[in-house]
Amino acid sequence: MLDDFSRPDRTRIDVNEDREVRFWCDHYAVSEADLRKAVADVGVSAQHVGEHLGMPLAMRGRAERAPGAGQREARA
Repeated sequence: MLDDFSRPDRTRIDVNEDREVRFWCDHYAVSEADLRKAVADVGVSAQHVGEHLGMPLAMRGRAERAPGAGQREARA
């Protein structure tokens, strides 16, 4: 169980911790049911869950970001 001072392990998904479930659902922009199914299908590795959910590395984290967000525009 996490206390207020521990840092969560962002390489693994603990579906028994509400705070972790909320974080990962937001991170992958999926429902709790979808997150739990993905963990059941591929295990607790955040990388494997992301791949299973079809989230390419560049798009991981807040899926609502526009493609290319944060990249510099080419100067003319």
